Amino acid sequence: MELVKIVEKLNAKVSIANLYQRSVKDTVEKELAAIERYVKSLDEAGILNHGERRDNMAFLTAEEGEWKTYGYFTSTNDDRRRQFILHKNKQYQWFLVNVFEAFEAYLKDIYAFAGYVDNNLWPLADFGNISLDELPGQKFDWFLKRSKAKKGSFPENILNQLRLKFPRIAKVESENHFGINLKLIVFFVEHLRHAIVHTDGVVQNKQNFIDSMFEKSGLSFSDEKKNYHVKFLLNFFDTGEHENTISLIENHLVDTGSGMHWNRLNALTDFIMAYADVIAKTLDAHAQPLQLSKHRSTP
Repeated sequence: MELVKIVEKLNAKVSIANLYQRSVKDTVEKELAAIERYVKSLDEAGILNHGERRDNMAFLTAEEGEWKTYGYFTSTNDDRRRQFILHKNKQYQWFLVNVFEAFEAYLKDIYAFAGYVDNNLWPLADFGNISLDELPGQKFDWFLKRSKAKKGSFPENILNQLRLKFPRIAKVESENHFGINLKLIVFFVEHLRHAIVHTDGVVQNKQNFIDSMFEKSGLSFSDEKKNYHVKFLLNFFDTGEHENTISLIENHLVDTGSGMHWNRLNALTDFIMAYADVIAKTLDAHAQPLQLSKHRSTP
């Protein structure tokens, strides 16, 4: 597979997640606006008691074919506002899962590409039980199969090898336009994904969760830089009674006084895509001379 196809595959998956996120955002904003119009109409009519809405849950019985209620919810207009916001956040969480899983698939593809264009980019253990004289005849699919079977903790097993062969990747991780360590971000999003999938988007203790990111990533920062990153990562959690809940919905930029909102889901997506772009550009620069040389040597 060509490198451009690998990148296009990632772009397509993330674009879909981004499109769905915009759709959810628009839908929730319309629903919240409808509630506001309803409340305003009641106030203008002098109706002070807005009452409650009741939602019944029922199923058809197998034998009688009759509706049987198994639950119900009563909610005020304020309850409904909260429900829409909670639902929006839940959707955003799963969009982040989609983005990171697309990134994981991308890493397996691009590592296969690396071994395919230059066998020297892989350690011998990655090739499995195959003789060196058999390698030139292997297609990309063989390398992809070996990439997926690579030993070690994924995705660090692949990223560590790429950092080893291309120091530029490690350099950009720590020195970039964002001022945020991208290696730390990958660890962070990977563990956010795990919490979303396995614990309903809630961690046991957000401070301990964030502290563990530094330990697991093996990164060492000065106190000032660590505090800066801790403060940044705390932005992706709720506050108050839900402080351990992962929060990815738009956050009001209070400090700027601009009335603008910061899209937390898009911020994490941008980091992942920027990191993927660095890897692709690095491999492209390495592969082009090799591919040109192979083309010239072909009779």
